[in-house]
Amino acid sequence: MTLEEFKLMMNNCKAPDFQFEEDEIIGIFKEVTKATRTTGVKISVHKLSQSVYKSVHASIIEKIRISLTRLGLSVSKLF
Repeated sequence: MTLEEFKLMMNNCKAPDFQFEEDEIIGIFKEVTKATRTTGVKISVHKLSQSVYKSVHASIIEKIRISLTRLGLSVSKLF
């Protein structure tokens, strides 16, 4: 999808506590496409899905690590 299509899709995801600025949308587009420009560039929905999955996965793992640390535990102690 093009940048304009991506912006439209991201704007459809808006909620009062979940919004993206245009600069953020362009930044995500460039990061996933690995492009320095946006004109004529298309984003792969598959690559976008992979990037989102990896980011969410890393965030969840970090939150679990922080929670375990606060409890004085570690992943290795759980096993």
